[in-house]
Amino acid sequence: MSDKKNSQSNISKKTLVEYLIIAFIFLAMALMVVTFIDREFSFKQYNTSTLEYVPAKVLEITSEDLTDTGQFTAGRQTAKLEIKQGKAKGRVVEVDNLITAGHNVILKEGRRVIVIADMPEHTDPYFTVYNHDRSFGTFALIFLFLAVVVLIGGKKGFMSCLGLVFTLCTVVCFLLPNLFEGGNAGVVSVVTIVLSTVVSCFCIGGLSKKTYLNILSTVLGTVTAGIVYFVFMLVIGISGTNVETIDELVQISHYTGLSLTGILFAGILVSSLGAVMDVAVSIGASLSEIKELNPKITPQALFRSGMNIGKDMIGTMTNTLILAFTGGTLSTLIIFLSVGLQFHQLVSSNFLALEIASGISGSMAVVLTVPISAAICAFSGNKKLKNKNKNKN
Repeated sequence: MSDKKNSQSNISKKTLVEYLIIAFIFLAMALMVVTFIDREFSFKQYNTSTLEYVPAKVLEITSEDLTDTGQFTAGRQTAKLEIKQGKAKGRVVEVDNLITAGHNVILKEGRRVIVIADMPEHTDPYFTVYNHDRSFGTFALIFLFLAVVVLIGGKKGFMSCLGLVFTLCTVVCFLLPNLFEGGNAGVVSVVTIVLSTVVSCFCIGGLSKKTYLNILSTVLGTVTAGIVYFVFMLVIGISGTNVETIDELVQISHYTGLSLTGILFAGILVSSLGAVMDVAVSIGASLSEIKELNPKITPQALFRSGMNIGKDMIGTMTNTLILAFTGGTLSTLIIFLSVGLQFHQLVSSNFLALEIASGISGSMAVVLTVPISAAICAFSGNKKLKNKNKNKN
């Protein structure tokens, strides 16, 4: 009877600790967001102090001359807009909207758009159409996604959303500002990965041994991606100067100390984290279930089971990473086809070198996470099992 009471007491204490951790996660996110909003960055490429991007409603199309080219609509519109926010709130302005392939924003009465309001002192303000107002649609999609996850996943779904939001906050509010201001890319990236992994795994599994093992497996697997990428950088001669936006990055680094190579290192860690965590958690959950069903299973047999499970995951997860990197560059690949690149020109290009290094590094991390996770989960309980057998004897 006392054992039952002690067990219930331990469960209640564990639940209390978990609730305190959840409260701390919310507090940490709030602090990161507030700090990010209040932060003054040491360098800005452009002076935007007189500019405001504000929503406006299209009241009337006063004139338009549009032509359908078959691929897109081009032409010119003149419209009256009512500014809904900012210094010019309530003001009705007339804008001239030039429609091209690059700026394909067609105004329609009653629709909302985002307007660039340039309002310098001692000069008449100037208003131009920036883009469609996508605020409502964007937040609606995000809310729909989170609602579906919570509806189907219940408490687990809610905790998964919490882990996702924390990871986004950590990347946007901690990683990016510190990289921008010249922080040590290796340290900042690893701290970001560790924080995101700890919170995400806690949200998935709570306070349990399985969670601790998943954290260790995920961190080791993700760091492996960074190590592999670093080796690739040395072998094929790539660095931060090989990216397309090098001119802007060099200018930023001149003022802030931004590490060009560090950006690549941080990028591969962040992009690999999700797939690595998926493999680590899946193998950890499977081996934990096997161990519960067969407590007498040997660590060696459990490791072999983990490897067999991982082998089935390797093909799909590596495809996921490679296709993700390829899908994001389809437009560039099509342009390559149009200019008729030669074989050696393509293989030695900065673009392909970076994409191959990123894709293979992430895939290698997924593959190596399988034995890492299988070994950690299989041999971690060996000591405990031996102690139980001794006590029985």
